[in-house]
Amino acid sequence: MPEIGSGSGINFPLYRNVEQVDAIEPDKEMQKNAKQRLEAAAVPIHCHEMRAEQLDFPDTSFDTVVSTFVFCTIPDPEKSLKKIRWVGKPGTVYLFFEHVKMEQPMLAKAQDLLTPFWKRICAVAT
Repeated sequence: MPEIGSGSGINFPLYRNVEQVDAIEPDKEMQKNAKQRLEAAAVPIHCHEMRAEQLDFPDTSFDTVVSTFVFCTIPDPEKSLKKIRWVGKPGTVYLFFEHVKMEQPMLAKAQDLLTPFWKRICAVAT
């Protein structure tokens, strides 16, 4: 099961009853920040330095995919979603907890203005 944009590994302690987790994270610093959680995880977690739009797994490899608050930082979310779909088996469960752009124009503009700062805070590799 891949976790797209695993970041600092905040989800690692939550995984139970899975064979392994493939933590997808393009940022080396975030992977370093995840090391302590990685070592304390209850299931095997394998870290992969790659982007979501360049997943290097065979087609139909996974039956579950996890993503939490990462798609706002992915440069090409449409391409990433296509790639995620390709590595999923038929009937894959996609567990995405994401946020979307607000419909109210002023709030949407505020989100646009905050995006560069959010990317810096999240250590997004561009």
